[in-house]
Parts: sequence; C-alpha cells; structure tokens
Amino acid sequence: MPALLMAEEGGATVILADGEGGVAPGQACVFYDAADPARVLGGGWIARTQSEWQIAPDTAGFPLAARG
Repeated sequence: MPALLMAEEGGATVILADGEGGVAPGQACVFYDAADPARVLGGGWIARTQSEWQIAPDTAGFPLAARG
C-alpha cells in the first residue's frame, strides 16, 4: 500500500496512505518499489503506532495526494 517514509535519527516514521487497522508494535514493516515485479528496498520492526487523528498537521494532506 502507498506510504510516506520519513527517515529520522535512529529510525523512521511511516504514514500509510489509506491507514490500516490491526498494525501493532513488534510486526514487520517492509518497503518495496513500485516496479513490476516489485523488489524489497528495506524494512524494520514497528516500535509504536499512532491513530490517524494524531498525525502531525504537516503530513495531513498526504493521504489524498497518494491516491492520485
């Protein structure tokens, strides 16, 4: 699913374009390119999750932009 990946010191923040229920700490998060066939670019373990209503205002427009 489309996502915004923001690298940070010691990790990254991933904002899913359409959200996803059931995401929990300890699960894997894997990043693929959009080519066909897709290839793995990287990944890691989910440390914490955050609800859509808690996302910072500077990223609030991303879900609509990602659908286009």
